[in-house]
Amino acid sequence: MSAEDRLIKSFYTGFWSLLVVFIVFLILIVIMILCKSKILERFDNSKTSIMWFWIVIMFLIILTVFFIYQLVPFCKDKKQVDNRNFITITGTVVGFDKKTYYDDGKPTYSNPIINIEETDETIVLKLKDVNYNDTYNIIYLEHTRLAERK
Repeated sequence: MSAEDRLIKSFYTGFWSLLVVFIVFLILIVIMILCKSKILERFDNSKTSIMWFWIVIMFLIILTVFFIYQLVPFCKDKKQVDNRNFITITGTVVGFDKKTYYDDGKPTYSNPIINIEETDETIVLKLKDVNYNDTYNIIYLEHTRLAERK
C-alpha cells in the first residue's frame, strides 16, 4: 500500500469514527429530550431527578461539542484528501511531543517534531515508526497533521 493510500485510510478511519460518535450522541440527546416526560415518570418527577436529567443532557451536549471540535480539522482536510493534494516535505526528526510509559517502564515516543529542510521550520506531526535524527520524505494533511512516510 502506498503512503498516499495509507494516509487516506488513516484520515477516513478518524473521520468516520468521529462522525458516527457525533451522530450517536446527537440522536441520544434528541431522544432523551423528546422522551423527557416518560423518563422522569420512572423517577417520580422529583426535583432531584429533573436536575439529574438536565445534568446528563448538559454532559452529553459537552461531549457532542468536544466531538465537533475534533471533527472540524477532518472537515477542513477532506477536500485535500479527495483531491489527493497532500503537502510533501523532507524533514529530520528533532524530538517528540509525547512520551508515554507502559507497564514495562520503557517510554514510547509519539508525535515527532520535524524540522522541515526547505524552510528550517519545525512542525509536530502524527507520524509512526520514525527515529530521532533520521531524515524522511513525508506527506501530511494541513489541519489534522496526519502524516505518512513516502
